Amino acid sequence: MELDSQLPAVLRGEVKPRDASENIDIAWLCLWYKHQNAAAARFYAEAFAAQPELAADLTKQHRYNAACAAALVGCAQGEDAGTLDEAEQARLRSRALDWLTADLAHWAKQIDSAEPQAMAVTLKTLTHWQRDPDLAGVRDAEGLANLAEAEQESWRTLWAELQRTIASARDAHREFENH
Repeated sequence: MELDSQLPAVLRGEVKPRDASENIDIAWLCLWYKHQNAAAARFYAEAFAAQPELAADLTKQHRYNAACAAALVGCAQGEDAGTLDEAEQARLRSRALDWLTADLAHWAKQIDSAEPQAMAVTLKTLTHWQRDPDLAGVRDAEGLANLAEAEQESWRTLWAELQRTIASARDAHREFENH
């Protein structure tokens, strides 16, 4: 409630978040309740710059949520999307790609742990990426068609790597169940 009442002043730059944790809270509020995706991506980026380990915590999925915010606003979705030009939208899509790529690498390491619970969580999480509507603009054919060819290729590479990682996790999970 307190953050919600302070949000207009925070968005105007009159009040600064106290720390990285508050940046995350504000980003969450902007993304999930206010649909201010550009602001959410900015607050996540500030949190990660101040405290990089926040991005790498797979259990909290901050980096994934940040990527969703950046992908959404990069595809002109959100209450504050109209304030961005094409170059800024492309920069945010690139940031989303970087964040998802980093998360995918971390999830892939979970497969190597050989723990069935870790593999199950990895599978559930990564298959969610395949259907999450927040990523449709950078995943689905219709969304990709709106991007430059080089950017389309970068996104296709990510989605192909996601497919390989999911297949690897399924194989590892089956292997474990057979023993």
